[in-house]
Order: sequence, then structure tokens, then C-alpha cells
Amino acid sequence: MFVWKDDLYVPGADLWLDPKRRRRRAFVSHAHGDHIGRHDEIYATHATASLMGARLGPQNVVELEFGAWRELENGWRLRLHPAGHVLGAAQAELERDGERLVYTGDFRLEESATCAPAAIVPCELLVMECTFGKPNYRFPPRREVVPQIAAELRRVLDDGGTPVLLAYALGRAQELMKLLEPYDFRLAIAPQIHTMVQVYERLGVRFGPYELARPGETEGRVLFVPPHASTSKLVTAARRPVLIAATGWAQGGSPPYASDRSYTFSDHADFDELVRYVERARPREVYTMHGFDEFRDHLRRLGFAAHPVTARVTTR
Repeated sequence: MFVWKDDLYVPGADLWLDPKRRRRRAFVSHAHGDHIGRHDEIYATHATASLMGARLGPQNVVELEFGAWRELENGWRLRLHPAGHVLGAAQAELERDGERLVYTGDFRLEESATCAPAAIVPCELLVMECTFGKPNYRFPPRREVVPQIAAELRRVLDDGGTPVLLAYALGRAQELMKLLEPYDFRLAIAPQIHTMVQVYERLGVRFGPYELARPGETEGRVLFVPPHASTSKLVTAARRPVLIAATGWAQGGSPPYASDRSYTFSDHADFDELVRYVERARPREVYTMHGFDEFRDHLRRLGFAAHPVTARVTTR
């Protein structure tokens, strides 16, 4: 039903799924930099097309609504479902002759403040992202983590420092901005984040007050910057900056970038959510991407046929 050719490909439908190389026809699940690309023809949601356009410029996008079937070639059809990862993020369901393939892309089942909740889509073949597929990556609920982050931000401000919240420009930053609204912080956001926030606002997501961050003008504010900009002039010019990471990797004690503090906060499914998706979707075969080999072992113990995505696909 699909093959692995350095990217995921469904030959009968002539459709690539989140390919890294330029392809003739591609489904793009969401607008993070490691998923977008310049393809001849792209299937995506309107929100993903808008966010991708802000990053890459105009693209040839066929915009699809959640739940609406799109007829493809050779009896194949495609429809999208929310993934709960970032605004516009979608799962792809491909169907032919009653056989269904679901590609989750990056997803999160916990409710989001800025995007539609993820669906769990029943299917025969499931290709799933499983970045946090180890039992130690069980995330505390956001209703517990956000007050902890807010208390840390307040401590730094009260001590005369500048809390620097390290958050990816798309998704993580907007989610944290929204969830921190009740705490009435003054927010200063880096230009990369500001660009994405403006697109979110055009798409109907409303935020509390914020300002574009300027070097040397961030005192008394919570400074939002992407992790790769942690040594930028915005940070180095700030008064006594304290780097605070919000990442799922904090649960394992190893954030992927330098920080002074870290809190568990992710837009990816944790271990329990990964298992829950499989148990409710009830696929005949599961193919895993990213993550850990141990997750497939766990699924096999639960009675599911689980394989790496590079394995030969079982079809009827």
C-alpha cells in the first residue's frame, strides 16, 4: 500500500507523505520547517498553506478541509483529520476498496489552546510518529505544568532578571502565549515568532497583549525566542537573562538545547497517548517513524503487528 523510498510514498495514488525532497505531488501535514518543502503540487489545510507561505513564499497548494474526501488516481481517495500538533496540522487517511491507511504525522491528543483537537482514526494500516515512545516519557497535564512555568517566570522577574522562554517559532510559542494569558505578563516576542503569530491572528486565533522584542528593551518582560536564537542579541542584551526551556525532552532530563531551567511541555504525543491511539484505532499493522525501537516491542506485547516504517508493507 505504501513504500519507503527515503520518503513515504503511496504508488497507486502517486502521493508522497511529508517528503523531504521535492516531489510531484505531496501531502504536507503541517508547517514546521522539517516538514515543508517546494513541491509541484501540495495537499494541505488552509492554515498549513498560510503558515507555509509565510516561510517559503507562494506555493501550489490544493487546500483541503477536515473530513472532506478528495478523489485521487486509480480508485484512491484522501481526507484529512486534525492532528492537534500545531494550527493546521493534519493526519492523512487514504482509502481504496475499503482498505484504509492513516498517516498521523506529528500529533498530540491532549487538548490544545490554539488548534483543533486530534482525531483517532480507525484503519487497517497505521503509520505513526512515535518520538516519545518510551514509558518514562509520560507527560504531566498542562494544567499542572503551566502554573509551574508561570511561577518560574514571576520569580525571575521579581529578582530583577529577564525570563527567556525558549519556544519554537511555530506552535509552541503560540500555545504558551495563549496559556499564559491569565497571568498578565508583559510579553516581548522575537521577530520569527511574531511572523507566525500574525498568521495565527489572520486565521482567527486571538492573543492577549504582546510586543515585538527589541534588543535592550525587554526589562520587565517575558522574552520569547526560538531555541536556536538563545545567544542572539535579543538575549545577550537583556538584563540578567535566565533561559527556560519548555520541551517534552525535559521529562527525561535532557533538553536538546542549553537552558537554565526546563519544564515538560510538548506538542507531540507522550507514551500513553501513543499507546491509546493504537488501541483505539485498532490497525491490523502499525508502522512507526522516529522514536525508539522499544515502542514497537511494547505494541507487540499488546498483540499488535508493529514494524519500522522501512519494513515491507503487509497487504491483503
